Amino acid sequence: MLIQTTLAYTFGTNTIADTALNIDDAGFSWGVTDLANAQSAYITTRTAGVMYTYDGTTPTATIGHLLAQNGNVRIDGNVNINNLKFIREAGVSAVLSITLEK
Repeated sequence: MLIQTTLAYTFGTNTIADTALNIDDAGFSWGVTDLANAQSAYITTRTAGVMYTYDGTTPTATIGHLLAQNGNVRIDGNVNINNLKFIREAGVSAVLSITLEK
C-alpha cells in the first residue's frame, strides 16, 4: 500500500536560457508563501537539458548537476528547494516545469 507523504499544491513553468535563474524568479509565477511551504519539488525539463544547483552555487554550462532533456528529478527539503538555481546546458533554451509539494 502506498502511503502519501506529500501533497502537490502548485505548479510553475519557465524557460531557462543562458542566464542563471533562481527558483523564486517571477517567471515561475508563485509567491513567497508557496516557496516557504515547499518540502519537495518535482522537476522536469523539455526541449533541452539544464544544469542545476541547490547549495547556493550559481550553475554554469559546466558547473552543477545535469538534468537532461526530458529528464526529471525530485529535490527534498525547504532549504534545498529555496536554493535551486538553473541555467541551460548548451545553446538551446529549456522549458522547465516544477510541482511544489508540502
